[in-house]
Formats: sequence, structure tokens, C-alpha cells
Amino acid sequence: RGRSGGGRGGGMGGAGWAVLLIGSSILRLWPDPRGDLGGAWATDNQAFGGSTTAEVLAEMDARVLQRAPRVVVYYCGSNDLMTGRGAGEAYANFARFAERLEGALPGVRLLYVSVIRSPAQALLGNLPALDELNEKVREFCAGRSGADFVDVGGLFETEDGHPRPQLFTEDFHHLRSAAYRKLGEVLRPRVAAAGRRPRPRRAPIRAASAAP
Repeated sequence: RGRSGGGRGGGMGGAGWAVLLIGSSILRLWPDPRGDLGGAWATDNQAFGGSTTAEVLAEMDARVLQRAPRVVVYYCGSNDLMTGRGAGEAYANFARFAERLEGALPGVRLLYVSVIRSPAQALLGNLPALDELNEKVREFCAGRSGADFVDVGGLFETEDGHPRPQLFTEDFHHLRSAAYRKLGEVLRPRVAAAGRRPRPRRAPIRAASAAP
């Protein structure tokens, strides 16, 4: 599995603040996140292909905390389900990510993009676990001031719950360019609202007390 990150969608420089993307290939393969999010903010795509929630958590310091973004867009969990991990494990890893982010960068905005009910997930029988994961995260975000659950299910399904095949590639899991444009439309106002908040500051590092 690839572990490429950074560079896609523009670097952190050139704007007063940045939107950082972290998670799996659904985000890594986004062709133009900066443009689809409105073009006003630098974007830093730190997502990496094939990642699970545990791997994103392990990479968090280098890929997220050291880069001190204003907004973090998180999409991960689909690979957990595809590799037999349960909704509970994926949720617990995300919750740890969110708590660490809040502690290290007070004021940062975390946008959790709901795991997509793709045709591939349906074929694998993963939709019940997927729905459980999304609901757990929805409840978690509802109780926190710095985290939003962004439900994108309506973008990818018809009113009767069937997937929109024109938005998925031939593997029935990854997204076509039209899907990313729709995703950008949903995220754009959330990102703009975050831009009106004070810039996050790193939590102070307390010096160890001297021995008596």
C-alpha cells in the first residue's frame, strides 16, 4: 500500500492558514481540493493510501500536529471495515485522534467526513458496521465544540438508498471527479466558518519540575 502524502492540492504556504486533509485514499486521490473548497485557503493533503484509523493515529504527530493547521478534514474507517476490523475499533481510534488534536491544537476545527456507503462496501456486507461507525462518530461530535460530523451520504445515494454509480470508479469504491466537486460544495461552508475562528495555538509544553 502506498504511503504518499503532502503536495497534492497545494502546500501549507501562501495563505494565512491551511486546511489539512488526513485519512485514506478517498482524500489522497482528491484531484483539486483547494479549488473544490473555494480556492481561498492553502490545502495540505497528508492522506495516504490504504490507511486504517490505527495507522492515521500513529502518523498523527508528523502529518498533523507538527503542521498546525486551522482545519482538519478527516476521512478514514472504510479500510478498517474492508479488512475485517469492527466499527468499535475504528471509532475508538478516531476518538483518540480527536482528543489528541484538541489537546495539542486548541481551537482547531475537525471535520469528520462520514464513511461512504459505496457499492463495494455493500458487496462485502459491511453496511451495518459502516452505519454503526458513522452513528458512533455522530454522537461523539455532537458532544464536542471543536468537531463536526459531516454527513455526505445524500451525495452518494438516491432517496431510496441506492448508490449513484456515476460517482464511483470501476472498483465501486473510489470516487470520480464529479464526486469530489460535490464533496467540496458540502465542506466549503464549514471551512469558511472555521476561518472566522481564532487561529489554533499549540498547547504549552510544561517543563518538568526540578527534583527536591
